Amino acid sequence: MKIKPFRLERWLLEPAEIDLGGGGVTKLTLRDVLDEIPFDHQMKYGRTDGSDALKALISDWFNGIEHDRILVTSGTSEANLLVNYTLLEPGDHYLTENPQYEQTTRFVESLGVKTEEFQLNEPTWKPNLDELAEKVTAKTRIIFIDNPNNPTGALLTEKEMRSICEIAEDVGAYVHCDNALRGSELTGKPAETPLPYYEKAIVTGSISKLGATSPRIGWIIAEEEVIKE
Repeated sequence: MKIKPFRLERWLLEPAEIDLGGGGVTKLTLRDVLDEIPFDHQMKYGRTDGSDALKALISDWFNGIEHDRILVTSGTSEANLLVNYTLLEPGDHYLTENPQYEQTTRFVESLGVKTEEFQLNEPTWKPNLDELAEKVTAKTRIIFIDNPNNPTGALLTEKEMRSICEIAEDVGAYVHCDNALRGSELTGKPAETPLPYYEKAIVTGSISKLGATSPRIGWIIAEEEVIKE
């Protein structure tokens, strides 16, 4: 299997006097979190699906979602990879918004999946839902969205999220929401996810954009059957 290059990350490797290519906030140091480190914790093998304590923290951030619906991963990148590798087969149809974080699309293409885009309309970067409804087919397996959108930062309303879920439900597709920028919303209110509105909702995210990139902590939230897969 040959994965197409993720052009953004290749570009970010180019040297520059001032780096304007990356987002995120000022990063934490180990000294910043020293008081919170449980020094008596044994360095043993943990649960393969994530510790109960970590799942509890993630659950609290998502309105008390059941722990059995959470799988802890090594950042959002691994979370997205696992979702696509588990659910997609060659010949499936994958719909994604444009613009979006390109990484996931490059991997999906390597699986022999047909990828197609629906546009976000300038200047508000809101989704063209009519175009999305026209492009879904019986072979559509996943509709992928970023919320907040990466790179524009645009936020979907509850009505827009519900509409995307309804379009997906018509063909039995999953709605996969990359929620990696959760916590960056200027409104102070967490971005909408499809979790409250649709059974076949999947949300991935991490703490990387909140100043803690090095720990590589991410998650998948979905129905228990999907997590078990």
